[in-house]
Amino acid sequence: MELMEKGMKKTVPGVEVPEDFTKEKLVTYFKEANDYSIWRFKELSSIIKTIDPMLAPIVHSCLSHDYINQTYQIPETLFKVAMFKYDIYSDKEL
Repeated sequence: MELMEKGMKKTVPGVEVPEDFTKEKLVTYFKEANDYSIWRFKELSSIIKTIDPMLAPIVHSCLSHDYINQTYQIPETLFKVAMFKYDIYSDKEL
């Protein structure tokens, strides 16, 4: 995780978090996406466990980012950059 944080804290060329994409919006979207992903994951869990249980975190992440992209038209890269900008990974309430 520490290595991933260091990598993402660097600027990503061409990706800037818009001013109106506040931490409050990010937290709201993050929680919605997490709830959606857990709901969908439950439907897919037997398939995932059969194929490869190590895929579980990847599937969860993909479902979450797909939700954000489809619901709010926010690309995955922008969302990830915003999560590190607002230090979401250190927020113990999430």
